[in-house]
Amino acid sequence: MRAPFLLGWLVVACGGASTSDGVPQPAPSSPPITTPPLPSTPPPITLDDTSARGRSLAVDDAHVFLSSEDRGLVRIPALLGASPVPLSSGFFGAVALDPASIYSSRNQTLVRVPKDGGTETVLVTIPDAYWGPVRVSGQRVYFVSFTMTGGLERTQSHCTLQTISKDGGAPSTLLTYDTCGDFVVDENAVYAVRANDLVKIPIDGGAVTTLATLGQDILNLAQDDARIWVSALHTKQIVSVPKAGGAVELALTTPGLPTSLVADGADLVWLELPADFGGRARADVVIAPKNGGTSRTLVANVEGATALAVNADAVYCAGLGPLLRVSRH
Repeated sequence: MRAPFLLGWLVVACGGASTSDGVPQPAPSSPPITTPPLPSTPPPITLDDTSARGRSLAVDDAHVFLSSEDRGLVRIPALLGASPVPLSSGFFGAVALDPASIYSSRNQTLVRVPKDGGTETVLVTIPDAYWGPVRVSGQRVYFVSFTMTGGLERTQSHCTLQTISKDGGAPSTLLTYDTCGDFVVDENAVYAVRANDLVKIPIDGGAVTTLATLGQDILNLAQDDARIWVSALHTKQIVSVPKAGGAVELALTTPGLPTSLVADGADLVWLELPADFGGRARADVVIAPKNGGTSRTLVANVEGATALAVNADAVYCAGLGPLLRVSRH
């Protein structure tokens, strides 16, 4: 006596006509088919709402390290939870990390600060100098210092790209030039902007090789295992150059001005200023595939955004407003 019941249930389940006491019944109508919307980027999360005038960010698996004009050097959890921890006071600049320490410029010194907040070490002092990027590779720290000339119309001059042991000592000079630019370091070489050129220098110093002449307004460099990625301010382009040398390839052209470029995994991430920006304008956080696919805005109109850092899950940005975390997926 169970067979008719099972048969009737199967027919209903398959959308046919059911039976009731042997009399055919009309099939129930099917709901309309709808296409679910594409997933959208979750809204940003405020990790710290007092990070005014952030200058540089670096991130590891657990924390974001922020240098700020107002707050010095601060450690902030990469996810919501514990409160921010001040690590050192003063006017800090660019930030770089290794597993145990933070390396940053502060006034006329280059310092090493333990991530857990221990005693800091001054690696080198350069009087009357200003500081550009700071990078770390192996057991050495790489930095650019420069002097300012020209009175009120101050310009960078006498730029020096140097390297020093993580334990301090005498720095070695890798490159001197008149117009300072960005640089990145891997285990084999230093890649730097010298005037209109992208140049390559052996990691321990030596002959300088020009990889490409890219024109004026080269703003930022980023790298992966095989290529150097370059953002150009006024051409509104991101291009790449093989580390081994070769043709310059256009990755994409942006509506605004790309800055703070990061290459991570399959993606490029950057801050995009409005084309007509003046001073510390609002910026969008944008992500795009390295292969030239469609770009996507992760968060728009970040006030005075100047600092950007990326890990596998999220993008972190700061400027005049709070420190924000936004998913990159």
